[in-house]
Parts: sequence; structure tokens; C-alpha cells
Amino acid sequence: MSANKQIDSLKNEIAELRAEFQELKAFVEKMGSPPQAEKKTRAKKDDDDKIEVCRKNIALWQSKLDDGKVKDVEKQQEKIDKEKKKLDKLLGSVEEESPKKAPKESPKQEKKDKRIKRWSPAMTTALTNALKSVDLEFNDSNKKECVAYIEGMNDDDYSGESLTTHIKNFAESKRPANAGAGYGPPPTPEEDEAKNQAESEKDEGEEDEEYIEVKFQQITYAVGEKSGRVYKTVDGEDVFTGGFIGKGQFEKMKLPKA
Repeated sequence: MSANKQIDSLKNEIAELRAEFQELKAFVEKMGSPPQAEKKTRAKKDDDDKIEVCRKNIALWQSKLDDGKVKDVEKQQEKIDKEKKKLDKLLGSVEEESPKKAPKESPKQEKKDKRIKRWSPAMTTALTNALKSVDLEFNDSNKKECVAYIEGMNDDDYSGESLTTHIKNFAESKRPANAGAGYGPPPTPEEDEAKNQAESEKDEGEEDEEYIEVKFQQITYAVGEKSGRVYKTVDGEDVFTGGFIGKGQFEKMKLPKA
């Protein structure tokens, strides 16, 4: 066969191969690639199958090692360790592909308004008298405990009684076991009632009084909204100055405009 004929023959074969390639390409494009989700499903199934095989191999090889059915113990152990590493790698891959659940947000607690926004002189008097009735003295520690006691009450219990009653109940809860010992017989109900009435009259008009902060001559005072009494804060306590707004040394003091 001449060289020209051989060249022509090769050209024909190449042309046929190109035609077949184009047909195959068109077929593949027509079939299309599997959806992404299907690919992931197949990949996960393949990984699951590999994991299952690894576990079976480890169990089988370990069983043979435990039963002494292997000739080379070290080689068998190396084989098992290698398979375990392979299993760990597969498990890590599966965990990375698994969708992570978003952490649950803990419900936010609503901020509760304080019941005692400001410790007033009337409250100091009420707590002092209540503590005195159980042979205790007023101090900063008892004051803080009283505030915590009142703030910790549920709404129904708090709204059912007056603030003075809650203070007395707190003091009663602090009563020492020997309170009143050596001081004669306990007071009669009539004496208790008379004492409570006297204390109530003494504190009348102050218990529920609101206090307004007023800056006067570079000093911040607390002024009773109803009584007009002027208090000054000393060591965390509101101390009555002995004066009243608009009178004497506080003649030029005025309440801030609403």
C-alpha cells in the first residue's frame, strides 16, 4: 500500500473517531449530571458503607488477636490500629458534612422593677422599731437583708400587706430564740395593739412618701414630696437636716420642674 493510501486511511479513521466522540459527548450532555443533593446522598452512603466495613474488620481482627489465632501479634495490632485511624478519619468526615443545629437561645428573663427604689428615713424608723421589738439593733446588714426579703416576695404576698407590715414580718423572722427573756411577761394583745397604733401615727405621712432629688448649693438633697422635709445622704443613709424646702436655710431651694 502506498504512503498516500495509508494517510487517507488514517484520516478516515480519525474522522470516524471524532464523530463517535461527538455522539458520546451529546449523549452525556443529554443525560446531565446528577443533582447536587443526590451526589451528597451517594457520597454519604459510600462513607457509611466504608465505616461499617472498618468496624467489622476491627471487631474481627481484635477477636482473632484476643483468641490467640494470629502468628504475629505486633503485626496484627498494627493492622488494627491502622484500621482504627481510618475509621476515625471517616467518622470525622461524616460529622463535618452533617448540618449543625443552631444552639437554642435561652429565654430572656424580663427585668423586674425594684420595689424599694430608695431607702427612706421612715423605713429606717420602721425597721429600727421592728428590730427593737425582737431585741435586735438596726444596722446596715439587717437593712440589706430586709431589702432582699421584700424584693424576694412574690407579687401576691407583697401586694397583700403594707410595707410596714412586711418590715415587721422580716424582723419577726430574725427573732432570737431567747428574745424577751428576763424582761418580764410578754405584752398582752391590747398592749401590742396600742404600741402598733402609736408607731403608725408616728410614721403617718412618711411611709409611702416619695422623695425627690434636688441639687442645692452644689449638694444633692432628698426632699419629701408631701412633707417638704429636706434630707442629706450620710454614709448611705438619708439623714433629716432639720429643715424644710422654702424655709430657713433652704428658703431658695426649689423642686425641679416636671
